[in-house]
Amino acid sequence: MHTEAAVLARGLLRAAGGFEDRLPELFSGEDAITAVRPMLYPASCRPQAWAAASAVPVAQALGGL
Repeated sequence: MHTEAAVLARGLLRAAGGFEDRLPELFSGEDAITAVRPMLYPASCRPQAWAAASAVPVAQALGGL
């Protein structure tokens, strides 16, 4: 499911831009086509260690590793 993984990885990278490239553990928003930016969930930690670790599978999904 490499194609699907790449779609998700690109979406995470777009969302990261809305958080100054520091992904929180949880976020929400509207449809990616109509949303201006993702919304931070009030009780989520930012940045979150496991969100930072997501860079490795994201790079793998996009063929960077």
